[in-house]
Amino acid sequence: MKLKSSDSSMLGRQIYVGANNRLVTVIKLFSLSSSLIGLAVMPWLHAQISSSSLVFKLTLFGASGFFILLTPILIHTLARRYVLSMYYNESTKCFSAVRYNLLMQQRTVSFTPEQIEDSLANPLSTFRVGNQDFLIDPDELMRSDPEAFVIFMRYDQPIDLDKYKVIPNKSEKIYTSCEDQRNRVE
Repeated sequence: MKLKSSDSSMLGRQIYVGANNRLVTVIKLFSLSSSLIGLAVMPWLHAQISSSSLVFKLTLFGASGFFILLTPILIHTLARRYVLSMYYNESTKCFSAVRYNLLMQQRTVSFTPEQIEDSLANPLSTFRVGNQDFLIDPDELMRSDPEAFVIFMRYDQPIDLDKYKVIPNKSEKIYTSCEDQRNRVE
């Protein structure tokens, strides 16, 4: 489940380690193992209730199957954003984030600082790359490697204030007080 040392050397230096790695691992393992146990018990349960009514069987198997399959998917939906560790390769100027997939295998996503977008619309993520959300603790990244944090946050690049400029519509009246706006509505 760990990255090989040869893999991590290609990724660059480690700049971040998630504070809740153990918790995320335990929750995902518990979810997957309980679902596997639930699937293993299904044939025995079917034999035990074979004389019951069809409605009872459908209700029981529908509800248990729903929870057996839904729990790992729901937990994965929340935990897939969590970054276990992050690396920075100075020669390629790329960051690499390591996360778990559905079956607890570590997957690496590489990206450049220019690909990073703020994820203000989603409260369960810190930043976005393409269509993927990521969850890290920026304070921990800042404490562990301030140089990489500056590059990650693009503090080393000039700020383009023109993209934040609001150009008012000429046909739109700008109200000077709440009273003016109320008069317009009436």
